[in-house]
Amino acid sequence: MSVGETDLGELHAITGPEAVAAEFITHPGEIGVDQPPMAIVAAMVLGTVAFMILGIQPILLGALVEAGRLTNHALGKVATLETLALAIGAAVGPPFLRRGGIRAKIALAALALAALNIASYWAASPGPIYVIRTASGALEGLLLAGAILVVTYTRNPERMNGLFLAITTAPQIAATYLLSTVAIPALGANSGFGLMAMLSALGAFSALALSDKTTATAHALGTAKGVWTPWVLLALAAILLQNAAIGAAWNYVEQIAHQADISNQIVGLAVSGGLTFQLVGALGVAWIGWRFNHKLMLAAGCSLQALDVVVLGSLHAPMIYLGASCVFGLLWLALLPFEMKLLIELDRTRQVAMILSPASLIGLSVGPFFGSLLVRETDVSPAFWFAAAATAISGAIYLFTALVARRPVPA
Repeated sequence: MSVGETDLGELHAITGPEAVAAEFITHPGEIGVDQPPMAIVAAMVLGTVAFMILGIQPILLGALVEAGRLTNHALGKVATLETLALAIGAAVGPPFLRRGGIRAKIALAALALAALNIASYWAASPGPIYVIRTASGALEGLLLAGAILVVTYTRNPERMNGLFLAITTAPQIAATYLLSTVAIPALGANSGFGLMAMLSALGAFSALALSDKTTATAHALGTAKGVWTPWVLLALAAILLQNAAIGAAWNYVEQIAHQADISNQIVGLAVSGGLTFQLVGALGVAWIGWRFNHKLMLAAGCSLQALDVVVLGSLHAPMIYLGASCVFGLLWLALLPFEMKLLIELDRTRQVAMILSPASLIGLSVGPFFGSLLVRETDVSPAFWFAAAATAISGAIYLFTALVARRPVPA
C-alpha cells in the first residue's frame, strides 16, 4: 500500500507515531487524510454553532446595552470573556477529544450550551451575564475543537478552511439581519439567546456523525513536536494582534453608528453586509485566492484593513459606513486561510496550525477589552484608532516575514 493510499490511523498502528509524523512532514498533501463526508458536514454544523456568537455579538450586546442590562464598558468585557473562553475551549479541546468518546462529549457540551443560552434570558445585570456567557464560550470552544480536528488534516487545509469559514458564516448573515430588524425590536435581546439555544440543540444532533476515527490523524501525530521557531512565534504574534484589532472594531461597529445618528436599518444592513462579504472573501480564497503568495496577501490585506478601520471610525455618512463595513467583513475572513498557510509552511506537522482558531479567538477576545479601556460613554471612536494601529503593525510583521523568513525543515 502506497503512502497516498494509507490511512494515518492504520499507518500509526503498523509503524508507530514517529513514522507517521515523518511521512506526514514529507508528504503532507498525499498521505491518507480524507475525512468521512458526514464528519465534514458535522464539522460545518459545529462551526456554525460555535461561531454564531461572533457574528451576532454587536447586535445582541448592543441590545443588552439599550435594555439597561449592560453598559458600554461592560459590553467590551462581556465580549472579551466569552470570546476568550471560546478560544481556551478550542485550544484545550483537541487533546481532550482525541482520547475517545468524541460523540458523547460533543453532544453533552452542545446540550449544556443550549441550557446556558436559555439561562441568559434571566441575566439582567453585568455580573450574571459575565458568568453565563463565559461558561457558554468555553462550551462553544469545545464544539469548535471538534470541527478543527476534522478540517485541519484534510488534503488541502487552506481551501477547506476557506469553505469552512464560508459555510459557517452564511447562517450568521440571515440571523444578524433578522435579529436587528425584526426579532430584537419586537421581542428584545432574549430572541438572540433563543436562536443560539436552538442551534446548540442542532449541534448535539450533529454529534451523531462523529466517531473516534474522526480524530485518527490528530492522534497519530499527537507525539510530533511543532516547530516553535522565532518565526512561528512572530507569525502567531501578528495573528493575535490582527485579530485583536478586528475584535476592537467589530464590537463597537453598532455603537459608532448610533453615535453618528445612523438608523437601525442601516446598521442592520451594514452588519449583515459585513457578514455577507465575509462569505464572499472566504469563498474567493477557497476558489482561487489560495494560489496567491500568502505572506504578500497578508501584508497587503492588513494595509487595506487599517485604512478601512480609519474610515469606519471617522467618516459617518450612512453609505460610507455601509461600504466600509462590507470591506471590513471581506478582509476579515479572506485573510484567515492565508494565516493557516503561513503556519503550515512554518510547521509541516500542522500542530501549530491547529491553534490558528484559538489564537485568532484570543485576539478577538482581548481586542474588545482594550477597546473598552479607551472608549468613553459618549465616544467609542478610540477603539477604532487602536484597531487601525494594531492592524498596520500586523501588516508590517507579515511583510517582514515575506522578505526575510525561510521555512525551516523539521528534524
